[in-house]
Amino acid sequence: MVNIERILKHNTVALARSFAIHLIVCVVLITIPIILSKAAEWNSPFMGFFTVAGIVGLIFMGFRFPYAILWLRQCKKALRLYPLEFRPHLIQKGKSRNRYGTVFTLRIRDHQPGREPQMKAVNALERHTWPKGVEDGVWVAGDLPFGGVIVVPSNDCLMIMQPEKWDKLAPERDSADFDRVTRARQAGFAKLRIH
Repeated sequence: MVNIERILKHNTVALARSFAIHLIVCVVLITIPIILSKAAEWNSPFMGFFTVAGIVGLIFMGFRFPYAILWLRQCKKALRLYPLEFRPHLIQKGKSRNRYGTVFTLRIRDHQPGREPQMKAVNALERHTWPKGVEDGVWVAGDLPFGGVIVVPSNDCLMIMQPEKWDKLAPERDSADFDRVTRARQAGFAKLRIH
């Protein structure tokens, strides 16, 4: 079985480490021209490129990391509310880039035919590559008409997902019993929008 707390801790630490590394690089880029101009009295117009790169990096961080924090928080809620179910097949159908990062289109093979909606998913840490190890099977937590979380056990990757055709599954969500709807709301699936 999968150790949820270990996986959540691993992803939280990885996100914090990524944030710290990006912040250090940006600060170094911004301060290089200041340090060099004072230490060596070197004033080249090209030194401004370092500052610009550092500022662009900070802007990128300010845009990127809030989404990663949101996705990771969403995964934590879902993993604590839903049991994990093993699925032997996860098939990538396509991918696209948007302002959130890379959105993968996928299908999770279910044990019951006809219950395999095509889903959109993003890596909780906003990595842009298809996770390795999915061919060995994945764990899924959630309720597919509302959304869910994929756990890739071989590398602790977390992916948050929702139906690709949200409106198409509206009748199934509308006919869901009170407990399913309440749990989906607590997990935050009603507010989740992966575009």
